Amino acid sequence: MRTDPLLPVGITFLCIGAVSAVVGALVYAGSEDDLVCGSIGGDCVERPDHSREIAAAGLIGTGVGMAAVSIPAIIQGAGKKPREGYRRSHGMVAAGSVFAHLGGGIFGAGAGSMIVDTTYGRLDATAAEAALMGVGGALVVLGGVLWGLGAERIDGGDTVAAEGAR
Repeated sequence: MRTDPLLPVGITFLCIGAVSAVVGALVYAGSEDDLVCGSIGGDCVERPDHSREIAAAGLIGTGVGMAAVSIPAIIQGAGKKPREGYRRSHGMVAAGSVFAHLGGGIFGAGAGSMIVDTTYGRLDATAAEAALMGVGGALVVLGGVLWGLGAERIDGGDTVAAEGAR
């Protein structure tokens, strides 16, 4: 019995997202303060390593974004396997799911980085964070449209007529 393509896609991206979040947490835990000393030999000051923390937040955001899209994919994929002809296109559903997963991860990276930036008083979003969120959001929308169109019943919802035709 073949499995629904959404199940392996959802599980794969859930695992990728989990690894990304764990790596991000490790990077964040390993970030140390920089020691900045005056050139004349004055007092030294510890300064947080913002770049590492922003990168860690991006990785964690990527993991959360991918997991958020993986949950409905796994739930739908673990259900009863749609019969051939039930969906317009299994390939379109799988491709839409992949686009949505990638978009969720990209959006999460931008959002995670932006959250860390704002905690340090940088209230203006950088162009990179805004671009990540925009591209990620567009991919989620594109993926959602493909996913929905591919999952649409060919017979318009009349499963009795579709079963009778077999």
